[in-house]
Amino acid sequence: MEETTEKKVLIQRDIRKVESWQDVDRAMGVLRGCDAEMNGIGAEYDQQIAEIQAAKAKALKPLVDKRARVEGLITEFAPGRRAELGKKKSVKLVHGVVGWKLAPKAVAFTHSKERTIQLAEARGLESLLRRDVDLDKGAVKKLTAPEQLALGVKITQDERLFIELAADPAIEYPAAEPAEDGER
Repeated sequence: MEETTEKKVLIQRDIRKVESWQDVDRAMGVLRGCDAEMNGIGAEYDQQIAEIQAAKAKALKPLVDKRARVEGLITEFAPGRRAELGKKKSVKLVHGVVGWKLAPKAVAFTHSKERTIQLAEARGLESLLRRDVDLDKGAVKKLTAPEQLALGVKITQDERLFIELAADPAIEYPAAEPAEDGER
């Protein structure tokens, strides 16, 4: 039976100056350490938040259930008594108002949506149709220089620095040690 050992990487706690590629590597180690600590802190708080949300949901459940049950009672009662209101659409009570109002108009298709669009186009009802027109930037990037000039587009490309941290094996900080000349 093989034993696997977790690789530990020694990471510097902080760095104050970068003057060489070795310093850049140390600085990236500091970034990895920051990421590891932030992930650990984030995980702790996420757990606490999850526990608080679960406790909140548990405390609210009886009230949420009661509210749904009581709304259901009103919903069952009111339609059978609507005629009592006459031409009025609502009744004002001590604790609020119960009534009926029109919902926003909704569009339902008797054909498929595509067929309805075809019929609108055939009847010249273009004002009913919305069309989103945009340039295909991928295709524009393939244009020749004269075509770009004719269309009034210019293709630019910048070079940008990136920092890609190594995969994160277990991180270990060294014991506190004096900084070199107060620089790092």
